[in-house]
Amino acid sequence: MPEAHLLLRDGTPLSLTPKAFETLVILVRNSGRLVRKEDLMGQIWPDTFVEETSLTRNISVLRKLLTEGEGTAEYIETVTRLGYRFNAPVRLVGGTEAEELVLRHTRTKIVTEEEIEDTPEDVAITSLPKAHLRRRAASRIAAGIALAGTVLFAGFNLPALRSGWQQIRAGTWLGGRPQVLSVAVLAFDNRTGDPAQEYLADGLTDLLITDLAKAGSLRVISRASSVHYKETKRPMPEIARELGVDGIVEGSVVRSGEGLRITVRLLHGPSDRSLWAETFAADTAGINQVEAEIARNLIEALRIPAAAGTARAGPRTADPRAFHTYVAGRYQWNLRTPEGYNAALGLYQEAIQLDPRFALAYAGMADTYIVLGSHGFIPPHEARVKAKAAASKALELDPTLAEALYALASVQAQYEMDVPGAEQSFLRAIERNPNYATGRQWHATNLAAQGRLDEALREIQMARQLDPLSLRIQTDGARILYFARQYDAAITECRKVLETDAKFSQARFLLGLVYVQKAWYDQAITELEAAAGDVPSGWLGYAYARAGRLKDARRILDRRISAYLGKGTGNGMIALIWLGLGDKEKAFRWIEFNLSDPVLFLLKADPYWDLLRSDPRFSRLLQRMNLPADASSINPPPTKEPPVRGPRNASRE
Repeated sequence: MPEAHLLLRDGTPLSLTPKAFETLVILVRNSGRLVRKEDLMGQIWPDTFVEETSLTRNISVLRKLLTEGEGTAEYIETVTRLGYRFNAPVRLVGGTEAEELVLRHTRTKIVTEEEIEDTPEDVAITSLPKAHLRRRAASRIAAGIALAGTVLFAGFNLPALRSGWQQIRAGTWLGGRPQVLSVAVLAFDNRTGDPAQEYLADGLTDLLITDLAKAGSLRVISRASSVHYKETKRPMPEIARELGVDGIVEGSVVRSGEGLRITVRLLHGPSDRSLWAETFAADTAGINQVEAEIARNLIEALRIPAAAGTARAGPRTADPRAFHTYVAGRYQWNLRTPEGYNAALGLYQEAIQLDPRFALAYAGMADTYIVLGSHGFIPPHEARVKAKAAASKALELDPTLAEALYALASVQAQYEMDVPGAEQSFLRAIERNPNYATGRQWHATNLAAQGRLDEALREIQMARQLDPLSLRIQTDGARILYFARQYDAAITECRKVLETDAKFSQARFLLGLVYVQKAWYDQAITELEAAAGDVPSGWLGYAYARAGRLKDARRILDRRISAYLGKGTGNGMIALIWLGLGDKEKAFRWIEFNLSDPVLFLLKADPYWDLLRSDPRFSRLLQRMNLPADASSINPPPTKEPPVRGPRNASRE
């Protein structure tokens, strides 16, 4: 029988729905810590997409119940745009004392009892036998939950527990060291006095994140999120709350004679308590070995069991010049600009010339070719050939290298239509390094391409946990909602991104796609024009066609056809425009010219192609692309072909 959810005050049951109860349970379990909105929603509604308003409603109900008669006491704190924190006093007790406390001496208590099936919402239980309480203590978290022989007990407005609350928040309630299950590595401070050494400090940060991420039991925040705090003076507890981590690693690089002195500290984020610190001496030639030593010592300081670490840090290249060149390449790659990608490519190639067996440099090249191809800076065929060659060489040199496995999986998925092979590569990569946010993001896209949207949503959620400040990953989450035909939810997520950065083109582009599906063509064109810049896309051409702006649609069509004749790429966008103009025959013809066109990678998922799904040729196309051939497995809503506002004889050869 399902569990009952019951909240008592002075022995009197309070009316509380199961979902509101689950919300309270999660907040109490994480008392003093930020619980992100997406984490709450994922735990409360694991298999269903719901609007954020459902969570807000639960929080409102809980606040009213917990503060009734208590003036302005605020037990559930809102952390703007991030989530919530439970701020009431909490105390750990054990044994028979726990049983007595759960039954007595509290103002508000939470217990669990088997739920009566015919009264699922409000169950009134006047007493709870101790024997049954002990049985239920091993069940799901509640304010009386057995945790390693103790019971977590939540009481409200008990001043005597204030000091205990502070100990819990600092992680020192047992007088020992707090446990660190998640960590963010902040950018190392370059104190050499030489701005040219900035790449070295950043490179050390990047590689340390990579090594820690291979410890499978530890959640490691992506560099893209932790770099936001570079050169800031924010309090450590504030940073820890915003990133949702227990531990913070910070470091500095200082010139010491002819060498360097690298100091690294591990802090308990919520309390700003130092847990470990060590200083390492190195000359520039030995920086590679020193970074590996830092990683090993830090993993030991984090007390990660040896069996839990999926990999351990070790030397990457014996040539210090190759290592420095690679680090400089990572620095350029992380700028995430066309110029940075090209500079990174040159530096990786230089590192390989210095050490032809440097596997990480080959993996870096593969990543760069993938990004250059997906952004249209090089032709897809060139991106596929060069990225696969680089990833394969990296795996030949180091078969366990997760970065190369992620790159290979992306090539297999996006360019080779090898969906089963890509999935196996992604799973192997996740096993080796589960903390690579970009790789989890790519995996989510691959799942979406197969129509596995529930799994894709869970995977992009994992990527967001690893890189909580990434607008790219947040936008990709909105894109998967768009694939799931959850258009209003996708709009909400896009607008959240644009609240942070009003010029973030990917969010504006996606917002335009969603507006097209809602037939809001004028708004869609505004967003797509802003996102396209000087290179109008096939999606914009489609929107023009649906809005009746046929001349504009044909102008983009002619431009795209000319580009295809010159480079042999872009047939997917041409097919889109023909579909917008109402000519399905030409749309199918252009699709078949090159099924590996990047636009067609999401043929099964993207609502733009819904008008073709009822045609048997569509299922045959999916089969040729090694995708599940059931064209309706996405379960799009029934669609009628939207009328083109313009002449019906619009298409031309």
